[in-house]
Amino acid sequence: MSKIAWAFDIRADSTAPPLDRDVETVYSHGFVKGPHSFTVSFTDRSTQHQETILRERPNVSRGSIIPPVTVSLPFNDVTGSSMSLKNYVLLNSRECLAATNQGDLFRLTFDEDKLDWVKLMPNSGRGGLLLCPIGSLQLVLIAYQRGGLSALLTGHDSLIPVKCELECAISWIRLASLQSTVLTTSTICVVAVLANGNAVILWVSMNDDSVQVRQTPLDTPETFTITSCCYDSSSEVLVLGSRAGALAIYSQVKPQSETSGEPSCLRHAHGTDSVTSITILRKAPEPFTEKAYILTTGRDGFYAIHRVDWPSSKDSLQPTVAAVHRSALPFGPNIEDAFLTSPAGSSPETEPDLVLYGFRSTSFVVWNETQQSEILAVECGGSHRSWAFRDSSLFCDGVVKSFVWTKAGMLNWYSAPGPSHQIVQKGGQGREIKAVARSPLPYNPRKKGHRPYILIATGAEDTNIQLFAIPRSAKPVSQPSPTGESGSNDSSAFWAVSTLKQHTTGIQHLQFSPSGEYLFSSGGCEEFYVWKLSFDVPGIEIGVVPWDMMPTREEDSDARIMSFDLRCGDHHGDKNSREEYTIVMAYSNGKAKVVRYTSAPVRDEAMFETVREISYGSFCVMQAFFLSPSFVSASGFRSDKEHIGALSAGTNGFLNLSLLESYSVPTQSAASPAAEPLSQMEVHRVHQSSILAMDMVSLSSTTYLVATGGDDNALGLTLFNSVSTSKNALKGEINTERQAPRNFRTIVIPAAHAAALTALKTTEPRRTATGYSVTVATVGNDQRVNIWHIRVASERDGVPIVHRVEDDGLFQTLQVELVGTGWTAVADASDLEIIEDGHSTMANNGEHGGTGEYAWRILVGGVGMELLRVVPRAGTNPDTLER
Repeated sequence: MSKIAWAFDIRADSTAPPLDRDVETVYSHGFVKGPHSFTVSFTDRSTQHQETILRERPNVSRGSIIPPVTVSLPFNDVTGSSMSLKNYVLLNSRECLAATNQGDLFRLTFDEDKLDWVKLMPNSGRGGLLLCPIGSLQLVLIAYQRGGLSALLTGHDSLIPVKCELECAISWIRLASLQSTVLTTSTICVVAVLANGNAVILWVSMNDDSVQVRQTPLDTPETFTITSCCYDSSSEVLVLGSRAGALAIYSQVKPQSETSGEPSCLRHAHGTDSVTSITILRKAPEPFTEKAYILTTGRDGFYAIHRVDWPSSKDSLQPTVAAVHRSALPFGPNIEDAFLTSPAGSSPETEPDLVLYGFRSTSFVVWNETQQSEILAVECGGSHRSWAFRDSSLFCDGVVKSFVWTKAGMLNWYSAPGPSHQIVQKGGQGREIKAVARSPLPYNPRKKGHRPYILIATGAEDTNIQLFAIPRSAKPVSQPSPTGESGSNDSSAFWAVSTLKQHTTGIQHLQFSPSGEYLFSSGGCEEFYVWKLSFDVPGIEIGVVPWDMMPTREEDSDARIMSFDLRCGDHHGDKNSREEYTIVMAYSNGKAKVVRYTSAPVRDEAMFETVREISYGSFCVMQAFFLSPSFVSASGFRSDKEHIGALSAGTNGFLNLSLLESYSVPTQSAASPAAEPLSQMEVHRVHQSSILAMDMVSLSSTTYLVATGGDDNALGLTLFNSVSTSKNALKGEINTERQAPRNFRTIVIPAAHAAALTALKTTEPRRTATGYSVTVATVGNDQRVNIWHIRVASERDGVPIVHRVEDDGLFQTLQVELVGTGWTAVADASDLEIIEDGHSTMANNGEHGGTGEYAWRILVGGVGMELLRVVPRAGTNPDTLER
């Protein structure tokens, strides 16, 4: 549980005889993350037999959790002296090899609560041993400190010499071929580093009872100290990792190769820290393709997935390497290895989970990244010791997880026949959700049979961003609603895809780019990040890389970027041109900033340019949106890149319309008064106090509909067009007249909610016979979700009618109707997203054999997250909502 456990309970088993059995189950509940149940051992007093039970819940069977066992043994009992054991190699869940510095080799056998041992090889006088297990060939290569190579056949403990003419002794050796129970080739790749610093590839194969070894010299880059390796025989690709965080990629490497050839090198893949493991990801054995994915872990506390692209031209074999995913883990920084394994009892078609392991302080941790859950944690004293870990599920010979380590002159063996705990219900964020965003791209994950899903990003006070997938059409789950209102939720619809960790403050706002390739996020201390997304990445589905971070002008600034809006630049059809975005940001210190972001093909090389800063006053600016260039042009400003229109709102209850001439903010001193750009600004009062939520839609090139919600429990609906302001609105002047400007008309629903209206969202406008139709979904602290239907009258040419107050005192141009309402279990709702409106719901239900019932699917985020289904109120005819 990642947060505080606020409650727990203990229940005795009433079915057990009171004098014979002590049975207890502990239930605990932590903040947001959901309930857990843990086992407590009980003893049958008549037989002294220990068992365990688990809280009986769906998908959790009684007795499915078996406690782990740890056995310790002094070195002196095994070696008969003060010599210590090291170089552990777990052959299976019950057998382990260990060696001494003098060259003794022992086999240890785990038997329930004790350890047995036998000496396989006495001191040969050639120094210490290096062990390299090759499970697919049923042997272990043994390299001697003073030169020489042998092989131990694990099937019958026979030691045979291996003929291999090497320049000198081996100082480092590691299996490079992918671990697999199904052999695609009879020749295994092993990488070795000699005592003189040279590296070689050893091609190992079995011929009857003899071991054949062929070697290929490795051409490594300068200052490249090998720490990890991986070889894929199907693509003939060899990847090496270095102590300085670099990767070296070799193409067309095979047993017949006389030399490895020049590698393609990627520096600082893990900063300057060691690359601890490499795995080449592939769906199945297949011939060489022009693209591959490489999973790496490092001692920087991150794991990463890199895409390797080979040129289509055969003249050059130098590939390009780019990171498509990079993520920190909740333990580290010593991340030692990673592998993909299918959950127990899963079907062969199920996509495997990504599992990583390493050290957190003094504990050894195994972490399931796909499920976002900790599998086990063993107190071992830390990473600076001899150790070995083996997960039997990786070798398809069980589910036992074994961990062997050295501590205080003792050999310790931890064996877990099953999970130490089981999650009854998975959680999402660790604290309140503050922001929700929907991707514009369709998402058809491989793990879900390529069914259509919707990708959602959520940001919370725990500083993390979560990516969730929601079915595009989910079977509704009916639940009773108070006062006869219609509403239902679907708590099983959320599928966690990825967790993004980079922010150090709570998330305030999220937004996807129109292309869906980038995700923008903001938080406190002026944090603003750009994340790059890649789809269909093996092992994780969606790869995410923290691509850029906006630099701050003041290192100690505590201002929050409350909200932002972005506008994509014109590429003029050039696919190779850099994407450019103009972003308007609302700051908590009463300012707004317009920034131009120009992306780059590599990380941390983009350009952020501040083109305008606006100071509104001492209030907090909560919302900011761009206005279209056509609106700016009709307002008297020229429609070009140098002129910007923005609409903002804050804690003073006003809408702020700003028409700006952009410029680059000077780095040293402020611009001279003569050089100040022109600006026009109007303010319009809507709410009595803070505007907490805001959204706007364009009804025409010159008219907008703005929906706002505030602390006064009211819903405000404002129509405004591009009628030019007074000719006296010169640079820096603000219209402070008490009456609303001519181009603003507002209708306020004073009791839209029984508490503050904290979030809202509008749908795209639909053209009707008499004008436009827009749906607004709102949620408040009263935990109600309301659906409002708005009709806006227009002229025959489609231009919305915005009369003056004297011409339309009752503002009959705009009609509002509450058409749906329902309760939500989410407290302190901060944001919402319309997953499907009535049209989409009817279409999807019809495609899946449903009744085509008119409804809205609303995602609400706050203290938790809920997917709510709201149907029209009794007496509301859905057909009238389209007219």
